[in-house]
Amino acid sequence: MISKPAALGTGHAPDALQERNPPRATVPGANAPQSPELSPQELVHAPKRASWSWVGWLILIALATAAWTYRLTWLPWIAPLLPVGNTAPSKPAARVIPVATATVRQRDMALYLNGLGTATAFKTVTVRSRVEGELLKVHFTEGQMVREGDVLAEIDSRAFEVQRDQAEGQLARDEATLKVAKLTLDR
Repeated sequence: MISKPAALGTGHAPDALQERNPPRATVPGANAPQSPELSPQELVHAPKRASWSWVGWLILIALATAAWTYRLTWLPWIAPLLPVGNTAPSKPAARVIPVATATVRQRDMALYLNGLGTATAFKTVTVRSRVEGELLKVHFTEGQMVREGDVLAEIDSRAFEVQRDQAEGQLARDEATLKVAKLTLDR
């Protein structure tokens, strides 16, 4: 079961306030304030008006500080944007953009395209030499078209000349030996 307070249930709010704050008797001509006699319950529930006064002053000081800070920091930045005096804001002046003109004429235009990619040949050939040796000259450039029988490179021939000379010497010796053998046979 919920019970309602008497002041709310009866609808006599002024009576409840009168119980809390009884009327004070004043003597005409008396300048000294009289202290009301309050019961202990009224002392506990008495409003604290003194504590709210310092909060009000604190809020007022905070607002004044905020207004002063706004004036010092933001007003110099916004002042050039605000109209001066009581003049009505005028339309901003249109910006003049310089434009260069030229006559139209027909001519070739160089077109350069830069790109990344890979090139793959349609046909590839592996070229091998018959002999090994040091390359002296290369007679083609990479990507150049070549035909069968074209000289592609020159190899150092000194080692082959030495082998040829040795083979010719061996041949001459063998021919001489053959001649001697034929003469011996004829005898």
